[in-house]
Amino acid sequence: MRALGLKPGEAADHATLQNMQHLQEAFTFFFGKGSAAERYYEDEAGFNSVVTAASSLQNAQWYIGGNAALMAQKISSTFPETEVMLVGPVGPKLLSLLHTSVKVPEKALIDEDEVHLIMEYQKNEIWGGRSAPVANRFITSHDESNSHLLMQHAFFDTLASWDPDLIVLAGLHLLDGHEESLWQKKLQGLREHLKTLPTSTPIHLEVASMADRNFTAQVVTQLFPFVDSIGCNEQELAFLSHAAGGPHASMYVEGVAVQPDLDKVVDIMHWLLTSLGDRLSRVHYHSLTYHVIGVRTDRWNNTRQAIAAGARVAGQQACMQLELTPDIVELRMPRDVRFGDDASLTYDPTQPAVGWQRGDVSYYFSPVLICKEPLRTVGLGDAISSTALIYSEFVR
Repeated sequence: MRALGLKPGEAADHATLQNMQHLQEAFTFFFGKGSAAERYYEDEAGFNSVVTAASSLQNAQWYIGGNAALMAQKISSTFPETEVMLVGPVGPKLLSLLHTSVKVPEKALIDEDEVHLIMEYQKNEIWGGRSAPVANRFITSHDESNSHLLMQHAFFDTLASWDPDLIVLAGLHLLDGHEESLWQKKLQGLREHLKTLPTSTPIHLEVASMADRNFTAQVVTQLFPFVDSIGCNEQELAFLSHAAGGPHASMYVEGVAVQPDLDKVVDIMHWLLTSLGDRLSRVHYHSLTYHVIGVRTDRWNNTRQAIAAGARVAGQQACMQLELTPDIVELRMPRDVRFGDDASLTYDPTQPAVGWQRGDVSYYFSPVLICKEPLRTVGLGDAISSTALIYSEFVR
């Protein structure tokens, strides 16, 4: 911010960023609440100036960007027996950073990398008169390739010659910053493609930060019925319910979701799993303090192990250390947790992944060992979702 000549000022959320002032206001807004957020920067020249300033900083780091690329990287590096095909816009820099086992078709290669700017901050860092309540990050980009779904046809063409066990979709939130006529056309095209795929292959959609209520409602009603699984955090889950008329919509206030109680989270998950048709059968919710997976028991197995694996990798990746010891992590969940009107659970620290049944849906809960001094916040949701997916068994 100092390199751009920006000083602390007003805090305000913006659905898209038009200029440097919007960048300062949106960053300040989410920084003060410690909430993860991502906003599209509309002005290409302005965004390039931001990237130039950021890349000139001594502590700037180049890292794999994009939810799909991060998930491909996590699966390939953690589970070497898997074969992963990444079909998204891959520039020279991204290609050099990817794990050597990640396959990228030639039609997905682009001449110049798209760049996402991630501004990370630690707990208690100061910007103006505000102190960050938790460590988190703010993301902005002017990503033309992904925000226009330019690789959509290449993706589905590749599926015709490659028979995967799992399909993962990500990056739809980047459409959020465009005019309605564009995203309506893109969502309709994606929906038609999804309808052609066999239901024997599970499709997971990774949700990310969105701001447009109408766009988000369309994603829920038009796409969710044609996927098997979704992954989201507390802000995203609350906005899905707020936008599409689900329960506890008041959890999303002033552009930011409060840390919701478990029983309210389960209510929203149950609404998603029971009101959007028969296909959506798995929802993976992940927040700072705990994770929950809800599944239709006739469609998914091994979910207790999946929730545990996802919760474990959250601390490992945030601390960038495989062995989690009490000096670097902490627990912020009470031992007794309410998950329904008259239902609660007491979890055993030696067996923290616990489950219960609600109608035809099984729910599995795990607290998270939170990294006290996180070294990385970006990509945690992608690591959590991709790890849990590999541990999950889809019943064909």
